[in-house]
Formats: sequence, C-alpha cells, structure tokens
Amino acid sequence: MACLFLERPPTVVRHGSRPRGQSQARRRGARFGSEFAKAAESLPEGQWSEPFETPFGAHLLLLKERTEPETPPLSDIRARVAAVYKSSQRQERLGAAMEALRARYEVVVE
Repeated sequence: MACLFLERPPTVVRHGSRPRGQSQARRRGARFGSEFAKAAESLPEGQWSEPFETPFGAHLLLLKERTEPETPPLSDIRARVAAVYKSSQRQERLGAAMEALRARYEVVVE
C-alpha cells in the first residue's frame, strides 16, 4: 500500500490554470480518480483517511490543514496566461484552416 503525503493543503493551488474556487483535491481527482478527491474533501484536519483505491493503487491520505483557495496575482502568472491565450488562438486558426480545406473537397463513399 502506498502512502500519499501532501505537504500543501489540498485546497490551495498557487500556480496553474483552474477555475476560481476549484480545490487542488478536485484537480488531483481528475488525475488520481474521484476516490482521491472524495477522501481529501471529506477528511477532517489532522486525520488519516480510510484506505482507498485509485488507478495508481491503494492509498492513505493525511490532511494536515485546510486553507481558503487563493487567486494568484496576474504578475505571478502572466507568462502562463499569455501562453494559454496564444495556444488557444493557434487552435482557432488551425480549426479554421482545416475547415477551409474540408470545404474544398467532396467525400464520396461508394
């Protein structure tokens, strides 16, 4: 059985993209499965969880402390925001170019 220790409380994400108010436990839940998120969100501070399964095996979770979610200042995440924006613009242009190419051809299935 593996033990997962969180040095940071599961409700704080300082960097990275997440909707406001989404907990780190919920983000990790997407990676580790819903059982991880349930264990982290329902666990009282200072207590160990019951064993639970994720796609990575069996785990125990110790919740040290809960803190309120924080929105980092733009100055701390400016480069990440710019990269995400540029990537979305590239995807839009690529989608439009692919659609224009598809419009030039007719597919016939016999």
